[in-house]
Amino acid sequence: MLQNKGEVTAAITSVGGIGGHMTSSDNSNCQIQAAKGVINTGRIIGKNSVGGVVGEYAYSAPMTSTDGFILNKGAVEGNGDNVGGVIGRMGSNSDGSKYGNMGDVTNTGKYTGGVIGSWDSNKTSLENAFNTGNVVVTGEDAADVGGIAGRFTGVNIKNCYHTTEYPLIGNGEAEKDEITGKISNCYCMEKNTLPWDGEITKTTKAFTDGEVAYLLDGSGDSRRAELFWGQKIGTDQTPVLGGMTVYQDGSIYSNADGHHYGAPQYTWSESNMSCTARRICEGCENEESETVTASYTEEKAGCETNGKKEYKVEFKNPSFEVQTKTIMTDSLGHDVTDAVWSKDEKAHWKDCKNGCGKKLEQAEHTFQTIIDRQATESTEGSSHEECSVCGYQKAAVVIPVTGKEETTNEQPSNTNTLTVGQVVVNKADGSFYTIKKNAGKVHEVEYKAPKNKKQTKIAVPDSIKINGATYKVTSIAKSAFKNNKKLKTVTIGKNVSKIGKNVFSGCKKLKTITIKSTKLKAKTLSKSTFKGITKATTVKVPKKKLSAYKKLFKSRGLSSKVKVKAY
Repeated sequence: MLQNKGEVTAAITSVGGIGGHMTSSDNSNCQIQAAKGVINTGRIIGKNSVGGVVGEYAYSAPMTSTDGFILNKGAVEGNGDNVGGVIGRMGSNSDGSKYGNMGDVTNTGKYTGGVIGSWDSNKTSLENAFNTGNVVVTGEDAADVGGIAGRFTGVNIKNCYHTTEYPLIGNGEAEKDEITGKISNCYCMEKNTLPWDGEITKTTKAFTDGEVAYLLDGSGDSRRAELFWGQKIGTDQTPVLGGMTVYQDGSIYSNADGHHYGAPQYTWSESNMSCTARRICEGCENEESETVTASYTEEKAGCETNGKKEYKVEFKNPSFEVQTKTIMTDSLGHDVTDAVWSKDEKAHWKDCKNGCGKKLEQAEHTFQTIIDRQATESTEGSSHEECSVCGYQKAAVVIPVTGKEETTNEQPSNTNTLTVGQVVVNKADGSFYTIKKNAGKVHEVEYKAPKNKKQTKIAVPDSIKINGATYKVTSIAKSAFKNNKKLKTVTIGKNVSKIGKNVFSGCKKLKTITIKSTKLKAKTLSKSTFKGITKATTVKVPKKKLSAYKKLFKSRGLSSKVKVKAY
């Protein structure tokens, strides 16, 4: 292919996208030839003899393309004589064929044509040419304007068409007799009100529905065996050199021999692994169908990214177009169902079971001190720190012997050696408590966590005994029952005056909470104390506190859908 894409501007004579002045001094057999076509798409600006492809062509051999066309798609602008969409001035003694112009042509002088500005050879012919670009002339000297050629003195023009309002050729009225008989099987649109003898006017519909494309190659017994013209009906608005073959069936023109089919219908199988194309002749209802197995590419869904499958089918029948279908799938989401805790010395987490590598629910350990063995006056004890969430354990430490207590008539003030903040175990039920106060006669603990998260019933007592001393249970720690998915009932003792954050969060089966305490206040309840409690749970309170607790609990985040009633 020989092609120019750039703009060419010169205020001189003989300007073209491929060649300016193409001639030989000894009249040798020179020519322009390219197998796949000679094409210009750039803007061409000049004075005289200006063409989209060649400004002036005077070689004795024709400009040809064995498998393509001589085509201009760029704008051509002249300011003088001999301006054409393809060639400004044709002075060759060779015939021209398969010329086409799609660009706008403008000029201020004489001899302006959609394809050829001026054809000066009286021994040659032009055939199989077209112009769909606009032709515009201005200026006092403007004359001889044609849809195909501004001036033509050759033998004949045949099998051509144009879409301008001008005659096929622009020769003046005085030359009309010389032109008679030179134009055959050439077509123009109905907006052309002054066609030459031999130029056939057709409606816009005749151009779009394939009639003109069919007629350009002849009809009946005069139809050519080698077809030059075609048109993809429904897509191409005018005939195309080398386009899709057009067939005639009575008054109907189509791309199918003997049938005029409607638009194809495409049906995908339920699995999307095949697609069937069907089309039906509008005349005889003959059906063509083809089923093709689909190929596909897949992007699998990730935990946080959507998946995609793209299906594609290609049919053997050229009347059926390639079909594609895209199916999107939702992201998988992370999965930690039944996942065990992974842990190191600093933190714990759950690994996503989908294998994405992301650590989920990651948090630092929440340690509590576990008394493995109480020390006695003669035997050392032991304890260790253990994460209440994942079970990670630090190394055990020794609890020194207590030594022998002296017996006196008075109760000693230091009967309990536990320190504030120390975590102890209630031997009665295995639950964990934190020492909050331990001075004189004041002994208080905070309920920290149950023995395990498999309990269905938990009671926070009024008090517990440790080392012989009675400790009031006055508070419940944050997250005390969190994520106990089997817990159904909770009873809270009468000495509890404070409840921490997220105590009931994740307790999906919790049905009943019985509160015996009358000491709860707004400042001792967190706004997230009741987070996670649903309308499936009933809260029971002392009768004398029913009204006050309803208002209090609502102000601290308890849903109005949760029943609060007296017991």
